[in-house]
Amino acid sequence: MKKLRMHYCSKKQMSESFLTAAFLSVSGGLQDMYTYISRGHVFANAQTGNIVLLSQHIFAGNWADVMRYLMPVLSFMFGVAAATEIRQHFQNIGRIHWRQIVILIEMSMLFLVGFLPGKMDLVANAFVSFSCAMQVQTFRKVDSYAFASTMCIGNLRSGMAALSAFMRNHKKQQLEQDLAASQDTVEWQQRSAQALDWFWQVDEAYVRGKYALCRTLMRHLEDTGDGDPLKNYLPQESATKNGRFSPYHRYEEIYHALH
Repeated sequence: MKKLRMHYCSKKQMSESFLTAAFLSVSGGLQDMYTYISRGHVFANAQTGNIVLLSQHIFAGNWADVMRYLMPVLSFMFGVAAATEIRQHFQNIGRIHWRQIVILIEMSMLFLVGFLPGKMDLVANAFVSFSCAMQVQTFRKVDSYAFASTMCIGNLRSGMAALSAFMRNHKKQQLEQDLAASQDTVEWQQRSAQALDWFWQVDEAYVRGKYALCRTLMRHLEDTGDGDPLKNYLPQESATKNGRFSPYHRYEEIYHALH
């Protein structure tokens, strides 16, 4: 309830308006359809689809097609990191908002993609996936509720769950509470995925003995700019039953070893 009161009392940002969310959703859908129809059946932002197709080609031994689906996944990861860095370095500049910088970069990259020939589909898909990642990382809320402009599953799930509860009891207050609760769930999933991306980079740098790079990467997991540090969103239970550390405890082990 406290979060709901804050929602109604806080000043709405333009980046969280419904109109902005609508334009971003159309943009995300168009980018996905463009790369799938015109650039070799590759998804610009639906990385789950790319990973499924990537795995299919790996097991089928079609190594020539592996890079076609691996490149957008890697580009998406770098796009998330780029948007995070842009916010870190430009969020205190008064003349231009850091989100405007992201939009300018995205527009420039997409404009350039329009001139790339068919033989450069790999580069084109990498650019579009990179821009999609920056967009979804930069614009994560609409009217203070968690929102993904390039993905549908979380939005559909949370929206329909809240609507179903409203149709059942016809209480608007319950609808608002369900939306607030779903916001926490979606936002936790997004933050957890982001934390895991940084964790795997930290772990790889540590294993390779690149300790200076490791400490630099750790700053992203220790940063409190968005509230709780990202490390708190790492899974604290191992996904396997072999007694290995969970990502959270492995990160803590690396952190204490280097500090």
